[in-house]
Amino acid sequence: LDRRLSEQRLQEAALVESEQQFRTLIRELGVGVIMLNAKAEILISNQVAQDFLHLSEPEGALLVFGQTAFICQENGTPFLPAYLPVQQAIAQKAPVDDVVIGVSPSQSGSVRWLLMNVDPQLSETGDVERVVCTFSDITMQKQAEDAVRAVANREKTVMRIVQRMRQTLDLETIFAVTTEELQRAISCDRVWIYRFNPDWSGVVVAESLTDPTAPSTLAGSDGEQRLIDRSDCGALEMQNSAFDEGYALLEDTYLKETQAETYRQDRTYHRVNDIYSEGFDACYLDFLEQWQVRAYVIVPIFAGSQLWGLLGVYAHHQPRTWTRHEVKMVLQVGAHLGTAVQQANLLRQTQQQAQDLALAKRAADAASLAKGEFLASMSHELRTPLNAILGFTQILHDDADLGEHHRDLIGIVNRSGNHLLGLINNVLSLAKIEANKVILDEVAFDLHQILRGLDDMLQLKAEARGIRLEVVDPPPLPYRLRADEGKLRQILINLIGNAIKFTAQGSVTVRSRLQGTSTAFDQTSDQDGDRESTKTHWLEIMVQDTGVGIDPEELSHLFQPFEQTRSGRCSAEGTGLGLSLSYNFAQLMGGNITVSSTAGEGSLFTVSLPVGTAPAAALEPVAERVILRLAPDQPRHRILIADDGVESRLLMRHWLEEVGFEVREASQGKEALEIWATWQPQLICLDMRMPVLDGYGVARQVRQLPGGADTVIVAVTASVFEEQRSDCIAAGCNAVLPKPLDRSVLLEHIGRSLGLVYQYTEASRANTESAQITVLCRNGQNLGTDYCSLTQADFSSLAADWLHDMHQAAQAADDRQVRQLIAQLPAEQQSLAQRLNRLVNDFRLDIIIDLTADPAASVSL
Repeated sequence: LDRRLSEQRLQEAALVESEQQFRTLIRELGVGVIMLNAKAEILISNQVAQDFLHLSEPEGALLVFGQTAFICQENGTPFLPAYLPVQQAIAQKAPVDDVVIGVSPSQSGSVRWLLMNVDPQLSETGDVERVVCTFSDITMQKQAEDAVRAVANREKTVMRIVQRMRQTLDLETIFAVTTEELQRAISCDRVWIYRFNPDWSGVVVAESLTDPTAPSTLAGSDGEQRLIDRSDCGALEMQNSAFDEGYALLEDTYLKETQAETYRQDRTYHRVNDIYSEGFDACYLDFLEQWQVRAYVIVPIFAGSQLWGLLGVYAHHQPRTWTRHEVKMVLQVGAHLGTAVQQANLLRQTQQQAQDLALAKRAADAASLAKGEFLASMSHELRTPLNAILGFTQILHDDADLGEHHRDLIGIVNRSGNHLLGLINNVLSLAKIEANKVILDEVAFDLHQILRGLDDMLQLKAEARGIRLEVVDPPPLPYRLRADEGKLRQILINLIGNAIKFTAQGSVTVRSRLQGTSTAFDQTSDQDGDRESTKTHWLEIMVQDTGVGIDPEELSHLFQPFEQTRSGRCSAEGTGLGLSLSYNFAQLMGGNITVSSTAGEGSLFTVSLPVGTAPAAALEPVAERVILRLAPDQPRHRILIADDGVESRLLMRHWLEEVGFEVREASQGKEALEIWATWQPQLICLDMRMPVLDGYGVARQVRQLPGGADTVIVAVTASVFEEQRSDCIAAGCNAVLPKPLDRSVLLEHIGRSLGLVYQYTEASRANTESAQITVLCRNGQNLGTDYCSLTQADFSSLAADWLHDMHQAAQAADDRQVRQLIAQLPAEQQSLAQRLNRLVNDFRLDIIIDLTADPAASVSL
């Protein structure tokens, strides 16, 4: 028993010594440490913990954690007693790690931020015996984080306000938006904008109030006269009073000429945290109390170098310590307001200039109208004689009695006429674009051919800049796509060309993909019996480059007309229209263009367009057929030609009688009506511009007469403007054919309209030698002895895209592109390639133009 008692005394002594060493260790630690029991009562604490937690020596009962100081969460809200970290660790019997708490002696005192760890120690029975807590001071780190967060929030808020400013140039809207956004961002009671008059009096032009019942300082309110006109207050005298250098006084509303000097000095803002601690006299305090003002910040608004007004933020009823970040935010917003005012002033000057130029604008409008009428007249006056020139040269060329020398001369006339026609078409097309009358022209096309053509066209441009252009071939498709091929090609040329222009090194990559829920053909028949598909797929083409990229703030106006990015302006190339036109084309086609870009790394443009599908055979060219005559055993049909141009009548009469029609002529509208009434023709070829009674009047009167509804009326017009073609249909015409007329187009249309059957001569390679009428190219052009066997039939097996590209390159006199296209011909077409190369060597691109022309291109129904 004595031995056991001795051992127990030794153990107790060792325990006391161990606890004493533990207490000494805790006291000497550089971090705060406390030990608590299961009731969260503090048993042991070192000096650091006592300083952190504001602990005092207990008098009697032990202190419970959280009773001696105000403890809050990171967001500033106080902890509920049950949710304090120590209490949570005891309740959960589990450690609580890395909790951030704020400790202050009182709710209004300065906060010290601590990182806290709580470790409950359990007995063998699983109960909490004691709890050890450690604390680290992270106040400086927390303040640094708060400062960074405050700067980020300030910049974000200012950017949001500026973005809303930039949505309009109307100052009233800008002021309303600014006061509303700033009042919300700073959480103050009032924000106003004050504008100076020329005599340095002024008026409040915008205001945002948290409390709608508070007195308003807006112009026209009840307090307006007191705000502006009171002159008995001593605020002006206080301007020269001696205040702390960090403070500059706002002379509220009594600002005269000396005020400008005050704001031009180094002190660029006025800050008052509490009006009752600034030494203001009773008169000025009475003035401020009228508007419930207790604290405020005022900054100047400069429009250029001119002090335009003031921007003020106010706190009512309670003092407020304005932070450095809040003041900077108000300063930044004031600077942007000055810019907005300056821009609005420029706009006002511009509007004044616009008013001064009103007479000039009306004159310009009259000139524009005259230009439109002139173009319409020129369309008729130029294309009508070309109709006769091209038509009769074709007739003469087909004359077997004509000598070889004269055939060559006729060929020159024909080529010159076609060249002139191309120039006229280009000028009139520009007029259509200028009038915003662009329409869709949907055709079936081969996506692979388009991409390969663009690759060939732009590869040299990329190589010249030392970059790699890679056009990735899409997977093979079992069908062709249907959309406006020309506009799609123009969009891609603009996007790829831009990517090459703004890429100094690296690559430009073009990829494509087709997405859709179904690949089945959903076809409907149009009025001419052609089959065309609905839009069942989405075509996406992505153009990615490694160029200079685009700044985020420039993306919003990237597709605006006449807008260029900073890199575009630096390049001194282009007008800023390319992307705008491409975007409008995509929108017109039912699609869109999107862009993602990182400045200095590159850009990705994505074109998304709805497309239809067409059978692959839809693009297979057929052998050109030449109409010889009407097939036997058909009734002879009567056709009336009404045209004031004798040459046009003579040409059409020659073509129609040659085939087998009965033909009569009328030189003006009344004569046409008389012949129709007595002769009853089945079809009228009607010129729309005739003296006395024009074609529109003839068509309307024929439709009103008995039997007139059964007569087919074909408008023959030299106008290319869509609204005039619509007028023709509205007047009662069945179709519209443009001048210059094409023989095959005219005859084929008449055949379809009257249900006729023709006899043809096939222009194929097999019968080229025997077919006298098809040895020559389109328009009857003589190719010379070296090329006499070359006809459009030789191109019948070639892809339509290739023919289109070759035709365009030849028209542009781009012999390099022509040679590149010839090089694309397959091995079995080497004979054709050699003959085409001879044409290029002999500078006979005009022949290639005729050989690759689409004979049906001028049909418009």
